[in-house]
Amino acid sequence: MSAYQICIEPTPSTLVLGTYAHLGIAESQVGSFRIHPGFSIAQSAATGLAMPDSFVSSPGRYLVEMLARAGQQLSSVQRVLVFNPRFRLTEFSVRACLAHAKEYSGNAAILSARRDVPMAYLLDATHTRCRRLLLLLSCSSTSIDQAFLAAALFTSVDQLELGLPLLDSMTDGFLPAAYRRPMEWCARHATKVLQTSCGTADTPLAERAAARDALLIKAFFTHHAGDVLFMAIASRDAGSPYYDEIIVHDNYLPIARRFNGETAFSSIRCPVPFRGDYHKEDCEHFMDVAKTLPGTALYAYCRTTRNYNFTDFHYIDHFRFCLGIMPSGVVHAAAAVRAVKQKPSPSLSALLHFDAGWPLKIYPSADQKELVALLLGLGFRVTTLDAKIPITGAESVRFNTLDAFDDLLASFDVLVGMDSFPAHYAALTRKCRTVHLFSSTHPVHSACNIGANHISLQRGEVCCPCLGWDKCIRYGGTNCHNFSSPETIVASIQQMLTGESSVRDQALPPPPSSKCPRHFNTPQLSASPIPIRPMSLGTVRILSPWQWILALPRLALMLGREFFITLRRDGIRKASYLSFAFLRRHLAMSRRTWSNGD
Repeated sequence: MSAYQICIEPTPSTLVLGTYAHLGIAESQVGSFRIHPGFSIAQSAATGLAMPDSFVSSPGRYLVEMLARAGQQLSSVQRVLVFNPRFRLTEFSVRACLAHAKEYSGNAAILSARRDVPMAYLLDATHTRCRRLLLLLSCSSTSIDQAFLAAALFTSVDQLELGLPLLDSMTDGFLPAAYRRPMEWCARHATKVLQTSCGTADTPLAERAAARDALLIKAFFTHHAGDVLFMAIASRDAGSPYYDEIIVHDNYLPIARRFNGETAFSSIRCPVPFRGDYHKEDCEHFMDVAKTLPGTALYAYCRTTRNYNFTDFHYIDHFRFCLGIMPSGVVHAAAAVRAVKQKPSPSLSALLHFDAGWPLKIYPSADQKELVALLLGLGFRVTTLDAKIPITGAESVRFNTLDAFDDLLASFDVLVGMDSFPAHYAALTRKCRTVHLFSSTHPVHSACNIGANHISLQRGEVCCPCLGWDKCIRYGGTNCHNFSSPETIVASIQQMLTGESSVRDQALPPPPSSKCPRHFNTPQLSASPIPIRPMSLGTVRILSPWQWILALPRLALMLGREFFITLRRDGIRKASYLSFAFLRRHLAMSRRTWSNGD
């Protein structure tokens, strides 16, 4: 990028915000625009201009975060141009939006690419006082967001068509195709509620604003038990959360109510994804359930929108950011701790939980039997929890209520469990001695460091975390090779019970952020004095057709580079699997979305 001679006005009227750190655009002034340094969505550290990558946070949540971090700058400008954080924009896109915004003199507008895709939102600075409502922007449909903003801001909202390509595959880490449908439903529903609840154009503005501000915003977050536990812990830490209420599945409401935070919880009866015979993705599950939600409140989708496997953040930190607070880093995995002297009970007992959310997270059957045999040989009373297949020599128990599970935990010296609710609950809320067995999932996402009463075990395979479900995509077969051996587990239990030696860090695979595709994991660039060149509308119209020609080769180069990186690091099996998963996610879901008329 080259420096250009420009005319700088003394008092810029428009503040420009966006996730364009990859372009190296520094703080500068271009004509009537005050260019804010580029934000980024970071997979590890989240300070300054880096926002934490949260898999349960929508593009609207990141848009609101940029406005919040702009702070006092909003009070010194008349307008704000905030780029859609859903997409990874090019320099030409940024400059084209500035050219259109310069010529626009209305109250509010959405700058749109082809196929009804919003590129940027141009708002009056006073509109940002309704920041919480902007959480409900779809960030995927210009027409939906245009109607929503008009209903929320009580003003006309124009659409400025730029004619540029902006494909689903050009997202900045957000899941594509059908995954955008929940946010679109939330924005459409909010528009209907606002139109019916806030009066007409003849109603005094103060009355309309009061009715709008009285509407509840509820976070849709229904499953699973472990996720609800982490969200409940996050809600306890949120002093002023963005949402008035969090909706969870009725089965898991007792878990949420164990924590007394500012946010209330309510429940809903519905299927649970990947439980029983219901096997649908989170986004499809929401569309099934949305029709049963009461029509008097506003809803924000707070389930899967990004890929947590590429982040170094704990689930609790993902949920903290979703609720409106920054990750605190209180809960992290693999902390070296010194074992505390603990006197074991006369009759040693171990509770084993081998079930988990999907097959690769379940301890292999042969290893289950060997672990039980080793513990029985050492004189342990061994009990399995919710065992699908009985194991010789071990009792089997189940629990129906959370209170019953509390009583059950109190009767055992140690719990050995998978990356699943029983082990998380035992370690985080009951401070029980817990041995956490990890396989295809990374401990950084869900383990804890409460002290000598907890240890996370795995072999340290570099392929962790992986995207496999029921088959190993590196070695083949139906078992994950990252589980620790029964002998290692028994040795860890003995260390924990006797306190004779320190509990050492286990070998960990590389941090998940190292696996993030390079085009999503660009480090924050240092400030540069080079401003963006101004551009005229005539130049935009002349150059726009060429952007279509440039888009597809750029996308093919990006995908090809990632294929060969994965091929070199993890082999042909995983590279082929990820390529197939990409095509299935982008093409199959898009075809299904089009067939549904969305």
